[in-house]
Amino acid sequence: MSETNEVRSSVETLIEAMRILANDIQSEDGVANAAMTEAADRLERMRDALAHIWVWAESDSQSGETREKAMADIAKACRDGLHE
Repeated sequence: MSETNEVRSSVETLIEAMRILANDIQSEDGVANAAMTEAADRLERMRDALAHIWVWAESDSQSGETREKAMADIAKACRDGLHE
């Protein structure tokens, strides 16, 4: 990611904006509404997965557990989160 001075929205703000747009968009077939809802849902899952990775990384650094086991747990959680 490049260093810029641009202001970026928080993930929570983006999720909420997508949910508002999903409700407000006028779409006869509902495709745009469904796409915005799905995008918000995916962002939430990615946010949650990153939170888990952070917790696991923190605990791994203090647990004495083998790195291979910790990485396998992280990989499984990421894979499961991406394929829900």
